[in-house]
Amino acid sequence: MSDIEYDSGMDISPQESADQFFDNADGDDENFGFADVTPDKNKKKAYEVDFTVIEPREIVTRQEKESSQIQGVLGLPTPAAAILLRQYKWKQDKLIDKYMEDPEVVLSKAGVTLDQG
Repeated sequence: MSDIEYDSGMDISPQESADQFFDNADGDDENFGFADVTPDKNKKKAYEVDFTVIEPREIVTRQEKESSQIQGVLGLPTPAAAILLRQYKWKQDKLIDKYMEDPEVVLSKAGVTLDQG
């Protein structure tokens, strides 16, 4: 009906080319070069974490142990050591490092005053 002829430089028509493409899609090259996706049901999601429930008395025991360790290292009273540990989120290494750099600043930020008596 039109005077325009289709010449793609190939010996097959576009319809034949499409038919061949879809016929081959049912064959071995079904994934078009992509690897198969297989869900790993044993793999944890990013928000899933392992945890252990600790009894309140065990928490108190651990807090007392860490407070007495800081008391021995820094030479502070136990209540002051406990306050500093809370201020530094129970990270003993960070507390000791900061205290050794400038004890007055660490005590001041935590609101701890020592009796010089």
